[in-house]
Amino acid sequence: MTTQLRTDTSAPEHNLRKSSPFAPNPVHFVGCTRFLRTTIVKTYLRPEMCEHPEHGCPLATLAPELARVDKRMKPQIVGELVNYKSRMLPFMTGRRTADKERAFFAIFSAMIGAVEIARLLPDPAMRDKVLGNARDFLLRSF
Repeated sequence: MTTQLRTDTSAPEHNLRKSSPFAPNPVHFVGCTRFLRTTIVKTYLRPEMCEHPEHGCPLATLAPELARVDKRMKPQIVGELVNYKSRMLPFMTGRRTADKERAFFAIFSAMIGAVEIARLLPDPAMRDKVLGNARDFLLRSF
């Protein structure tokens, strides 16, 4: 199950558990950790994540809005982020949990930022360049 926010603004709360066809689902991954990490990065940093924000990562779409939600909702949002991080941690580099958490936050922050920037660009070639540069950097670094 992939973390996704419902974009229905009339709803009093957001559904963070809706599946997305464009976001990686770690339950389906089988094989070595590096292969899985590579798959996550390549799946996330695709043009489809820019072209279909309603099916992509909710953080890349709604992070600025989530930062402004009522403080009573923040524990629920943080809880979902912690759950997602826990599911992704086995695929991160590092021997210790702290190392894996650092890798998770570095990788996912970079991917979210790259998608946000790419979505701003009207030229598909520029979008591809932003996504490709981020993808290459992350695959070389982790």
